[in-house]
Amino acid sequence: ELVQLSATSPLSPTDWETIAFAYWEKQDYGKAGSAYARAIPTAQNLYRAGRGFQLDNQQQLSQSYYQRLIQGFPKDPLTGLALLRLARMSPPQTAMGYLDLIIQQFPERIGDALLQKIKLLEATGNTVLANKSREALLGQQNRSHAAAEFRWRQAQQQAQSGNLPQAIAWAKPIHQDNPHSEFAAESLFWVGKWSGKLGRQQEAKEAYQLILRRYPESYY
Repeated sequence: ELVQLSATSPLSPTDWETIAFAYWEKQDYGKAGSAYARAIPTAQNLYRAGRGFQLDNQQQLSQSYYQRLIQGFPKDPLTGLALLRLARMSPPQTAMGYLDLIIQQFPERIGDALLQKIKLLEATGNTVLANKSREALLGQQNRSHAAAEFRWRQAQQQAQSGNLPQAIAWAKPIHQDNPHSEFAAESLFWVGKWSGKLGRQQEAKEAYQLILRRYPESYY
C-alpha cells in the first residue's frame, strides 16, 4: 500500500505524517515506521520511525532513525528513550556508553538506565560494578519504577530458591516506596502468602488488609 501511494501520489511530508499516525493507531508498526520515515523529521516522527521499524524487526533501520533523533534533537526527552532502546539492541560495551549518556543527561530515565546496567554487568560477571549500580538504584532512585521492578525480580528469585524471609524483605518496600507501581499489589499479595507459609499469620493478615484498602479494584 505504501509503495503504491509513493509511486502514484505526490504526497507531502505532512501527508505522510497523517498516514503514519493512522497506521500507528492501528498498531501496524512496520507501515507506521515507513510512513514516519517520509514525514517531517521532528523528534516524535524520528522516534516513531525507529520504534516502528524496531517492532517490525527491522533492526538496522530502527537504529539509523534512533541515531538521527539523537543527532538532531540531543536534549529532547524522546532521545533519552531512544538511547535506552538502542542500549537494549546493542552489544554490552556500546550499550554501556548509551546508558552512561542517559545517566548524565536524562534524569527522568536514570532508574531505567541503572536497571539495564545491572542486568548487563551481571551477565558479563562484573559483580563489583553491578553492586555499585544496584546501590545507586535502590538509594538515589528508590522511588523509580525501575527500582520496583528490580526489587520484585529479586523477591521472585529468593522465593524460587526457597528463601522466603529474603523474598519478603525484597518485596515489602515496593508498596511503600512505589505505591503506584504495577508490581505493588502483586508483591504485597505475595508478602501475605509467603508470611502465611512461614507461620507469620498476623503479618499475612496485615498484608491482605493493606491490599483491600489501597488496591480495592486490583485483581489481587
